[in-house]
Amino acid sequence: MIKAIWKYSLLFLTILISFNHVQTLMAGEKVWIFLQDKGRTSNFINVKGSALGLSERSLKRRQHVLPQSELIDKKDLPLNPHYLTQLKAMGLQIHVESRWLNAVSAILSPAQLEDIRSLHFVQGVRAVAYSNRNFPVVKSPVFSQGHSTQTDHNYDYGTSRTQNKMIRVPDVHDLGITGSGVLIGMIDTGFDFRDRAVFDHLDVVAEHDFIWDDDTTTNSAIDPSRQDDHGTETLSVIAGYLPGSLIGPAFQAQFALAKTEWLAWEFRFEEDLWVAGLEWLEAQGVDVVSSSVAYSDFDDGFTYTYDDLNGASCVTTIAAEIAFEKGMIVVNSAGNERNNDWHYIMSPADGKHVFAVGAVDLTGEITYFSSVGPTADGRIKPDVMAMGMGVVAVNPNRDSEYDFFYLSGTSFSCPIVAGVCALVLDAHPELTPLEVQDAVRMTSDRSTNPDTLYGWGIVNAYEAIFYHGMIFKDFKLLSELLSDCYTFEINVLSKQGVDPNSVVLHYGESSAVPFENIRMDLVHDSSRFAANLPLSINQDSLRFYIEATDWEGNPSTGPWDAPLRVYTLSDTSNEDIPIPMDQPSAIHLFPNYPNPFNQETHIVFDLNITTHVQLKIYNINGQVVRTLLSKQLSPGFKRVVWDGRDEQGVSVASGLYLSHLKTDKQSRIVKMSLLR
Repeated sequence: MIKAIWKYSLLFLTILISFNHVQTLMAGEKVWIFLQDKGRTSNFINVKGSALGLSERSLKRRQHVLPQSELIDKKDLPLNPHYLTQLKAMGLQIHVESRWLNAVSAILSPAQLEDIRSLHFVQGVRAVAYSNRNFPVVKSPVFSQGHSTQTDHNYDYGTSRTQNKMIRVPDVHDLGITGSGVLIGMIDTGFDFRDRAVFDHLDVVAEHDFIWDDDTTTNSAIDPSRQDDHGTETLSVIAGYLPGSLIGPAFQAQFALAKTEWLAWEFRFEEDLWVAGLEWLEAQGVDVVSSSVAYSDFDDGFTYTYDDLNGASCVTTIAAEIAFEKGMIVVNSAGNERNNDWHYIMSPADGKHVFAVGAVDLTGEITYFSSVGPTADGRIKPDVMAMGMGVVAVNPNRDSEYDFFYLSGTSFSCPIVAGVCALVLDAHPELTPLEVQDAVRMTSDRSTNPDTLYGWGIVNAYEAIFYHGMIFKDFKLLSELLSDCYTFEINVLSKQGVDPNSVVLHYGESSAVPFENIRMDLVHDSSRFAANLPLSINQDSLRFYIEATDWEGNPSTGPWDAPLRVYTLSDTSNEDIPIPMDQPSAIHLFPNYPNPFNQETHIVFDLNITTHVQLKIYNINGQVVRTLLSKQLSPGFKRVVWDGRDEQGVSVASGLYLSHLKTDKQSRIVKMSLLR
């Protein structure tokens, strides 16, 4: 599969660089200049990702789809510096350098065109396209903002309940799946998220303004008024969290924000910045991209035609396909062109592996504006649908009396579907982009009969997260301090319920050693299972997978394709799946369980540093009943079982007791009730 993707990618690039799509240039026309590959070759063996601006997270994500030897290729290398020097010597001011396309964008006058095209290292020239941001078709205030609504779920979605309930997002959130551990990239006009209640929880790990080349994506003094409105709205749809008003599908994901679209009418809405933004997001390690901008018909001297919507011609489409082959899921709005002359989807939504999202109203009917397919080469588009009429989003105008708006457009169905993709990755972090798309597409409501209006239909987040089987998540390894073992815990989730006698942990410290098998037992809640491992096991070399069966007899494994791939707790350079093991962020003493207790109780605490620890039991009079611990401990989750006995081994009387945890600098106390 991977080799086939690479062949297609090379075909796309060959078509692109051999295609002169420039007609008569206007004065000051911005163009793409495509270069030869000479000077970019490398054996890649000693090339470090950090030297190329690639994060460790990016390389780990690439491991899901690429062998170790192909994690870095020539598309990641800088452009030939000698070519750039010659272009600049001719008076060109280079705007964007695209490593993926081996191209630069620059302002080119008609007089310079022939000189540039005659250079031996120039493969082709084409105009930079304008974009269509799919601005809201309808915009009206939300009058019931801030009022709680009756809910049968864990969260109060307020007026955003309709857009979430249509695709069963609340059912997914009830399982504790909220986008945690997923990094989502947004491409838009800018983002005004600071000091706003709906974004108080937001975790933005990176942001960049590609218009002014700085790291602030909110409006600057030289931006046009309302420049960042559109991006703020789309960000709120996927990431907002204000119970009673708006909750986005992936509100606990992390975000990287790319400001690429210039609002002022006299300037191009440039696809070159979209490409630059996508390359930057990939280097940050983004898993899912939500893009509510698109490209179709343009200005003087250049236009994409419907024939160009073949998945291989438009510049943004080619860049999106490269992102896919590097392990990213690119979700793009289909467009608002259904009732216009253009009618069809726009690039990059025509990409073979781009998730094109159309819009339905609250009844599930396609909206009058939602762009349709097919692509020029006959493929079904859009891919899927979500609510795109009357979607609740934040009002970007801070001075308005209304905090939220009802908005309509595929700009807003797009981040909803991107959020669903993040939920699938939260449930199954080992999945490839194609496996995530399969899960979302094949569980949509028209999956058995897709068409060019609805694609595969309205998405179903709940069914999508279970498409690849049971969900295994929230891994935790506790040191049993008085028992010389670890307790390995995990949540096992299933639509049909889990047979509690069927959960088995397979583990070992080397691929050369046969795995040990141990049954996992149901613990203190209905989905948590645990098993004991020897304290001597090396966590860095531990490899494991889980097997379980639901009440209908359907087996599942975690990872879903185990034992071909298995989990590991450490970074890995092979096909194993490194999982995010819960790690303490502070020193904390949890309530004991059970409580009240009769025979014994479990005392659990977290350490985020290496420190000396004393754990003592006191009676209500402040007298020491028993010292359970007094030793130096490393960071991690720890558990001690108290059997209700004092230092002499005598059972103590019923009553109230205190567990007291003391470290070098802190102390914590929890009340416990013993009932004989």
